[in-house]
Amino acid sequence: MTNYNVFNQSNRPLFTQLTNTFSAPGIEASPDSGAAAAGSFFALTTNNTLIPSNQSLLLQILNAAGSGRTIRISSLTGGTTAAATLVIYSGGTVTVGSTPVPVNTLLGNTNASVVTTRQNTGTLGEPSQASQVFRSPQECIHWI
Repeated sequence: MTNYNVFNQSNRPLFTQLTNTFSAPGIEASPDSGAAAAGSFFALTTNNTLIPSNQSLLLQILNAAGSGRTIRISSLTGGTTAAATLVIYSGGTVTVGSTPVPVNTLLGNTNASVVTTRQNTGTLGEPSQASQVFRSPQECIHWI
């Protein structure tokens, strides 16, 4: 941060900071911040998973019918020890291998996610591809 001179002109930053009376909403934050503060922002992980050759790691998130909630993917983060492709699909069916539990990012909050999750390895049936990102070995994925 710049050290502002106390004696400055009306067109300088310090004068503007002292005379700007705009106070609300004075702070900008992403929708994620508001959702987290309300206890409605969740994280879901696949943990470290060994994937058989010629198969995919599948993680499915289903919004319960009539939940009254809109589910949005905020970001994807991960890595791989081999070349990989991150593909986001709409639709498709994942057979249940495990059911990871979404964790509330507001620690100590008892709100539970309305989504149903499924995780398995294999192939996905009947999907519509929404997006695809290629990654080389050892490259971390962080997509917002």
